[in-house]
Amino acid sequence: MAAKTTEVLTSVRAIQEALEVEGIEGTLYIAGDTPRLSEMGRRARDAGLRVRRVSRKELRVRAPAARDCAFEIVRRHRPAGESLESVLLSEACDALFLVLDHVTDPHNYGAILRCADQFGVQAVVVAERRAAPLSAAAIQSSAGTAHHVRIVSVANLASALNLLKEHGVWVYAADMDGEPAHRTKLSGRTAIVLGSEGTGVSRLVSQRSDGRVRIPTHGHADSLNVSVACGVLLYEIRRQQGWLDRE
Repeated sequence: MAAKTTEVLTSVRAIQEALEVEGIEGTLYIAGDTPRLSEMGRRARDAGLRVRRVSRKELRVRAPAARDCAFEIVRRHRPAGESLESVLLSEACDALFLVLDHVTDPHNYGAILRCADQFGVQAVVVAERRAAPLSAAAIQSSAGTAHHVRIVSVANLASALNLLKEHGVWVYAADMDGEPAHRTKLSGRTAIVLGSEGTGVSRLVSQRSDGRVRIPTHGHADSLNVSVACGVLLYEIRRQQGWLDRE
């Protein structure tokens, strides 16, 4: 029998996105009687979810950060799903992949997943260990879009990069000493590697990459936040692929 854990969402946007996910389980707690809350409750019931009206005091006991609603999601931990290889076999010639080299901050992780959703990333590849979990904090930082992103967990990132390259994917590591992204050919099947908040992309992972790219900046800080850099790099790759001009 699969083990279970729970995550509690308190962001309205994150809850609304979660209610659109097929097969999600949990209970929606509502404190109040506004049109927005009534509509949220209706959508939850239509999805077969439990809806409980509670006092604000009871809501705060369950979720201290909640204002007038909270969604308690039940997660069932099952055996690993899709493999990276199966994903690679099914994707198009301009597929875009994102590899996270031990990004551990859940807020950065969530913001990165939001970028991945917005730019149509085929899969986000993460390490099984020393990586931020898909927690409530990450889901809320993604504005709920984490539910729509394919996340593939791997035991070894260096081996995952080798597999990507075997399937015709060009792999580039984000690095402050790399070539400017706008001067690098990033069309075709491409993967971008983002490193941890403190140390960046590890030496071994960088060595397995086909090249290194950077975002030219002229500010006072030495680099961009990893989630901001993610959005800039994904935009540049999609621009070169012609993806932005599609309807």
